[in-house]
Amino acid sequence: MSDALKTSYENLKLRFVEKEQHASMMQLHLRSLLQVSEAVNQNMPEKALYQMFQNILVAQLHVENLLLFTFDEKWNCVCSHNSFQVENDLHPATDFVTFNNIASLPKDGKTGSQFEIIISIKRKQQPIAYVLLGGIDKSEVETKEEKINFIKSLTNLVVASIDNKRLLKEQLEREYYQKEMNNAVIAQNLLLPNEAIKNEYVEVFYNYIPHKDIGGDYYDFFKTSDQDYVFCICDVAGKGVASGLIMSNFQAIFKIFASQKLPIDEFVHLLNNKTFNISNGEKHITALIGYYNVANKKLQYVNAGHNASLLVRGNHIIELTKGTTPLGTFEDLLSLNIGEETINKEDLLFNYTDGLIDIVNNDDVNFDENMLKNFILEHASESVLNIITNLNIELQTFKENMLFPDDVSTMCVRFR
Repeated sequence: MSDALKTSYENLKLRFVEKEQHASMMQLHLRSLLQVSEAVNQNMPEKALYQMFQNILVAQLHVENLLLFTFDEKWNCVCSHNSFQVENDLHPATDFVTFNNIASLPKDGKTGSQFEIIISIKRKQQPIAYVLLGGIDKSEVETKEEKINFIKSLTNLVVASIDNKRLLKEQLEREYYQKEMNNAVIAQNLLLPNEAIKNEYVEVFYNYIPHKDIGGDYYDFFKTSDQDYVFCICDVAGKGVASGLIMSNFQAIFKIFASQKLPIDEFVHLLNNKTFNISNGEKHITALIGYYNVANKKLQYVNAGHNASLLVRGNHIIELTKGTTPLGTFEDLLSLNIGEETINKEDLLFNYTDGLIDIVNNDDVNFDENMLKNFILEHASESVLNIITNLNIELQTFKENMLFPDDVSTMCVRFR
């Protein structure tokens, strides 16, 4: 065999060996990806997954320097190998924001000369991980570019899998929370009266528009004897679950002690003390609390820092303003004034929470007290059902496409 032919044969043999080695390396990479995928499917803990990732890069790919940062509410360094603790001085949110995909790191930068490559992993255009690499020169069977591309694929698999598990967990937690909130809404709505009252003495209708799932409003109107009614409309300061829980407790206390038929001033003092204890003085309740006796037509009330209820008599409105400070503001009320009105046949009492007069339209104009008074006077001769129904239509039209800023409760009473 000639020397030229022998040389050609040796070159072919060498290329064949290199191809076999390259194919073996690709198979090794594939097995690594499959092992990581299997570990993810078996719900391997995050720490163990990151350790597997580090072992593949260091032991299999012979990466000399490694840092992996991931984002979970804040940036954390989850892998470190021969980093010389430079991670302590790095802030991914600012230091790496200009790097995209695969980029070279400046040798005189904060990462030092030992790190030469940064790989950015993103989800929905937002970075969720950065891997920093050093000492990744090409091997005999794999180019540097091939090695970096494999590291990016591996990083993507590990980080995205962990991120997806986290997102799934958050979704399940949100669904559980929403389910519990729905149950709480159902339970709270059971505390509000849902049937209108119509008898020879009074006609009562209510309406409630929640701002959020759990509201802080409460209203009620019920008998304590054949001739006596007690009623209230209340609003806890603030919104959300905490306000809803306080109001639920207040509702139970109101029902229990209303049945004792205490004088109204004693009743209000008791409610104030209980409210203070429930909220530890951190929240207060505005309220309009009233007694009505059908025999003598006397209406007693205490306004505890609430919007004045409107007593409509013909074309005249009497505002029920006498009372005291909001319940729960102080452990003991400093002063209390009882308001009293003699009710005439066909008088109308309109009660509401401040969410009604907080409503604004697209021009940032409030549905204020004057607008409410004008509406009530205009519709005062209608049934309580029609008054509240037409008011709801008026509010929906007025606010245009703006949202309700707070819970809106209304209670309308016609005296017979």
